[in-house]
Amino acid sequence: PSTEEQVMHRLFDTGGFVNHALLDVSNLKPGEVGWTMALQVRALHAKVRRSILQKKKDKWNVAEYGIPINQEDMAATLLAFSVNPIIGIEFLSGQSLSLDMQTDYMALWRYIGWLLGVETKEDNESLNCLSNKTHSNLISLDPCGKRLDGRSYENSIIHGRATLESMVCHLMHPNKQSAIVAKHLLSIGRKSTTYSHENRTYLYNFMGELAVQCRFAMCRKSIGGELADALELPRGHESLLICLANIFATGILLALRTYTLLTMKSKIFRKIVFAKHLKGLEQFNKLWSMKNGKRMHKASLNAMPGKEPRSELSKTCPFSFVMPPHDERID
Repeated sequence: PSTEEQVMHRLFDTGGFVNHALLDVSNLKPGEVGWTMALQVRALHAKVRRSILQKKKDKWNVAEYGIPINQEDMAATLLAFSVNPIIGIEFLSGQSLSLDMQTDYMALWRYIGWLLGVETKEDNESLNCLSNKTHSNLISLDPCGKRLDGRSYENSIIHGRATLESMVCHLMHPNKQSAIVAKHLLSIGRKSTTYSHENRTYLYNFMGELAVQCRFAMCRKSIGGELADALELPRGHESLLICLANIFATGILLALRTYTLLTMKSKIFRKIVFAKHLKGLEQFNKLWSMKNGKRMHKASLNAMPGKEPRSELSKTCPFSFVMPPHDERID
């Protein structure tokens, strides 16, 4: 499984892509930054897929696991970014967004998914027109679209939720590695507790540990006890610290519900919140671009020792695997 540092980098990269794609809808127009990044992520997926399938040692078991980063994998991830936020708002506020808002949001992610390579029913129709078909005969999942059997009463929201639930039942079988990755994700920022003579150091470590335990507790409340147990998340009665974290987590969820309802109901509050979030996203983008540029520069130095990398490397593809050029043809 990934290390905590790798998990952190992955989260930052995902945040960088999503922010650049959604900060302004015009960013997704052909040639703009969001559109370009989506195609770069698609190329990265192709590189990873090809690299895994060509491994000689520890060969990938296609019969058992399927093609790496396949249509189902990508569709599940797409639904995590489209359906899950809608469900999360309902969970926090106790009420649904309007049908128009949900449909618009699903349509936006359907387009992003299409850029990333998630097939839609339109892909089926265009491929069916080809005389020499080399693609799979399987129907496209089109997770953010409507059902493909022509049922007019089923919209994209119902289809998306049903598809996500089906995939959860099919894919969600946590193992030891799943538990490790989940703990890495929820433990970001945790500092090892050191019993220093300085009260500040001890308090800092205690508050950091309490914050992590709050995340565990909120996750348990969100996904339910059965899945939380499978991921080996701590139970509320295991220690005094965990009990305290559960109390804090409940308070945080109540505060989030109040915050969400105020944002939905008050135009003035929504305007203030929007401005603050927009500023925060812009600051995150600057931070991510700076850190990612340094990481790509370091990676290029390791990949091409003795050669100074091109200055425009990080601007070309921030998600790329940096490696020396080769003459091997990529299929």
